[in-house]
This record gives sequence, C-alpha cells and structure tokens, in this order.
Amino acid sequence: MSTKAYEEGSRMRIGIREAASILGVSPFTVRDMVRRRQLPSYKIGARVLLDSRELEEYVRAHRIPAVREQRPDKTGTAVK
Repeated sequence: MSTKAYEEGSRMRIGIREAASILGVSPFTVRDMVRRRQLPSYKIGARVLLDSRELEEYVRAHRIPAVREQRPDKTGTAVK
C-alpha cells in the first residue's frame, strides 16, 4: 500500500508523522505518548498506527475552555 493513511470503513488509521502534525508536536513526542499509553494505538509488525477518530477524541478531551469575558452593562455592573 503506497498511502500513509489506511481506511477501514469510516475509520482512518494514520501514522506517527501525520498524528504529530495534527497534534502540533514532534513524532518523538507521539511515540512517547503511545509508549506511555496516553494515546490509543495499533501496532502491526513494526508499524504503529493511530485511529483518526480516537485522536480527535483525545484532542477534544484535553480542550481547555476559554474564560468568558465580562462586559459592564449600562449601569457599570459586570454582566456575564
């Protein structure tokens, strides 16, 4: 297979480099996260693949919500 990603039904398996690009970290960091079992992965022979949906779930689970800005109303009292 010449592609870097492998499709299975509606799921797509991606390699370490593509996962690193999505997360904005180095391939070394992704390998380390897989080794420490922080990211779910599939090992097929020497190749490590990650599921794109599971990677998206990981990103969403680590989302830090923004603090809502408080703006004053006409009386000068802060309104949420």
